[in-house]
Parts: sequence; structure tokens; C-alpha cells
Amino acid sequence: RRVFIRGRVALGADDPKGKLLCERVIGFHDIPSDIWLQFADRDEYFTNIGALEDIRQGRAMILYLAKERAVKRIPGTFGRDGEEEFVQALENRFGKGNVRAVQKKLEELWRMR
Repeated sequence: RRVFIRGRVALGADDPKGKLLCERVIGFHDIPSDIWLQFADRDEYFTNIGALEDIRQGRAMILYLAKERAVKRIPGTFGRDGEEEFVQALENRFGKGNVRAVQKKLEELWRMR
């Protein structure tokens, strides 16, 4: 199991060896992903908005409208719980080529918490 540790080093006159102070530990498997969903154009988006809301269930997503080259971020919850099933449901409904899960960068994760 791989983890990322964030902390600091404390060196003092009373302790010449120093100390490594751990502030946060995050497992790489716990880093959430940005879920991207692509639509051909605005009309396709408005046609499928109801089906998307049924599948989404409050999850954060990023939508891309290819013709308009527009990006829309939909706020919601982040997390790894059920992420594979969620992506699979989107792929089944909207096509595998239109869905992508991009793992967040650690810098973004620190800002989220």
C-alpha cells in the first residue's frame, strides 16, 4: 500500500537528532477523481439532463460540450466510494468514449481538505 505523507521537520538545540512531524497521510487509492462527461453539443446535453441527474445522485462532475468547447463544473460530493460503479453507469448510458475519470493532483486534494 502506497501513501503520501505531508509534514515538517523540527530541529532544535535540545534535540540534535531532529523529528519528522507527520501532519497528514493519504493513501494513493483514496485520492478521488474528476469525472468528465462529454456531450456533442448543447442540444444533446439538454436532451440527456434528466438521465444524467438520475445517475449522478449529487456527485461532482465536469461536463464538456464539444461543439461549443464549453466546460461546466457541477458541484457535489467527492469521494472514492462507488466511483467505479458510477463511471460504469455513465459509460453504459452515454458511451465509453464520452466518460473519463481523471485522478486529482495531490495539490488540489490539499486545497479541498
